[in-house]
Amino acid sequence: MSKLKALDENLNLTDKRIILRVDLNVPIQEGRVTDKSRINKVIPVIKKLANKKAKIILISHLGRPKGKIDEKFSLKPIK
Repeated sequence: MSKLKALDENLNLTDKRIILRVDLNVPIQEGRVTDKSRINKVIPVIKKLANKKAKIILISHLGRPKGKIDEKFSLKPIK
């Protein structure tokens, strides 16, 4: 997953804003992530963009709160 297949390797990303939608819908028990595999898979992509000096904006969600704020779906445990 470390290759950016959708981007040309020679593309100049310096100071470009990149919105990266990541799947951080990971299992959490007692406020702790129990399986970090989804997080670990996206790290090489984030590092590659950072090395190209891109300004990275990450967006994600956790669970399906049905339009209401529910603390059990907070991304706070994913730091």
